[in-house]
Amino acid sequence: MAPGSLFRDNPVVFGTPKLEGYFYDSTHTSNESNNNANGSTACIVMHPHPKLGGDCNNNVVMGVSSALIREGYSTLRFNFRGVGASRGSSSWKGVSEREDVKNAIEFVKTFDGIEKVVIVGYSFGSAVSLAISSDPKYDDMVDAYVLIGYPRGFWASFMFASHYNLANTSKPKYFILGTQDNFTGVDKLRKFVDGLPGPTGLAVVEGADHFFFSREMEVAQLLISWMKKQGH
Repeated sequence: MAPGSLFRDNPVVFGTPKLEGYFYDSTHTSNESNNNANGSTACIVMHPHPKLGGDCNNNVVMGVSSALIREGYSTLRFNFRGVGASRGSSSWKGVSEREDVKNAIEFVKTFDGIEKVVIVGYSFGSAVSLAISSDPKYDDMVDAYVLIGYPRGFWASFMFASHYNLANTSKPKYFILGTQDNFTGVDKLRKFVDGLPGPTGLAVVEGADHFFFSREMEVAQLLISWMKKQGH
């Protein structure tokens, strides 16, 4: 899909540095697939590593975003700093990108009718987004976290170790991982998840690797089903 093609999600610019994104405000939009029942929940979908080609048009980001929009959720996908038309410079470890997540939360909260925020991070985006939960101001603004392909393996830890100890929110958290993930083993992630506070869940996609090619809709349905059970 081309940028901006998801049920006419609109190009937006927000934050400092200026970040490029696409936002579908379901509270003021309707179509034959969308009855606006879930529009008061805004889902922020975050992409994989910017240094390795990740952007908001990634297959998982697009697949999940399109499914959320079809279910009537307000949805923001955006490029981290230094990606696409987003200003600034990207980083390897994702420390500066935590500020981009905070900017995205503040942005969706400016829209009338948005009552809940669900973070949906994929790969790099999952590690960075869960880490912002260490800031009470922003954790209070988030209702739940969905983490797809969370990078918790040995090699990934060299890049993302600074995020792990910040993942201490008591808000509901739902992890989705393929059994053939290239960077994280199921047992390794399960041990991490079991050590986190608050409600947690781990869904395993049999036979899928880290990139979920042709499995995007399975991932989307897992997270949407979980969100609905959480009342979102």
